[in-house]
Amino acid sequence: MNKRNNTIRGVLLLVAAALMFSSCAETPGPEEEVTDTRTISFGTPALTRSAIDNAGDMQKEENAFSVWGWYANAGGTESGTVFNNKRVFWSAANPGWGYEGTRYWHPGLDYRFYALYPSTVKLGTGVNAACAVNGTITITNFDATHGTDLMTAQQTVQTPDVLTKDPGPVTFTFAHQLARLSFAVKAVGCEATVTAFKVNGVTWKANLTCPAAGPPSWSGAQKTADGDIHQTKADGDITVADGTTITMLQDVLLPPHTAADLTDAVINMAYRLKGDTGDDRTAEVELATTEIPHWDAAQQYSYTLTVSASSLTLTWKVKPWDTKDTEVSWGPDETTNQE
Repeated sequence: MNKRNNTIRGVLLLVAAALMFSSCAETPGPEEEVTDTRTISFGTPALTRSAIDNAGDMQKEENAFSVWGWYANAGGTESGTVFNNKRVFWSAANPGWGYEGTRYWHPGLDYRFYALYPSTVKLGTGVNAACAVNGTITITNFDATHGTDLMTAQQTVQTPDVLTKDPGPVTFTFAHQLARLSFAVKAVGCEATVTAFKVNGVTWKANLTCPAAGPPSWSGAQKTADGDIHQTKADGDITVADGTTITMLQDVLLPPHTAADLTDAVINMAYRLKGDTGDDRTAEVELATTEIPHWDAAQQYSYTLTVSASSLTLTWKVKPWDTKDTEVSWGPDETTNQE
């Protein structure tokens, strides 16, 4: 199988604020006269809900991303910081993207920019994010239960020795760092009532190291288990009529899982069929299969438990994050794994 490199592309123009940004962490660059036509602006894709799909959905007041940036000349004798965890936000009152302060392009310099969505202030309590000068982004204690899509991007810009016009916006290509999952129950030849549904043995908290070059890596995984509330359907019984499918968990965004990570991953479900008396039926279904031995970033995994009077069957589909169901099918559409 050839796996597509799934990224989200787009351009947005940052509308610079009128006031110069002042901070000991950000240096203005070489001394020279500047004009508004040389304001640094950015390009970026758009976001949707908790999971990012297309460009239009990002334009919401609460959406923002963080940017780090540095510059240096060819000889390395001149360098400085352009942005240090600068929050870039959408303004509905004056539609457009902006950041506090204004930064300007300067001639004869190499600029490096690194971006993280969401902005660091949106990552949640106890989560820390930073970017080193070499472009390595690190996030400690990332908590997937917040339902936040996590993306990173980088871009370089080289300004000419004589700067006569605006170099244009910095265009980012954001890459998903999480896998996207959904879990559903289908009833065939019966009516089933799901009384409990939980995904156990999957990572809900971990640390990310994302270098400027090379693959990202995760460490320090904490996994869901009996007794916690993570990856559990909402309270209340859910009745699934004969021939219908109901989603139990949707847009579950988790760190990638290796084959070893998925060893203990299971769906635990309690249910009863119409007419049942006595205790609920219970099932534990393993998620690791020959066809899906691991979960990769930027991929969507859809699992369906099909309930009948005599069996419980797990089916699955996999597709790249940014494609429609009808466009890509990864492996057989209806491969089954009998419990």
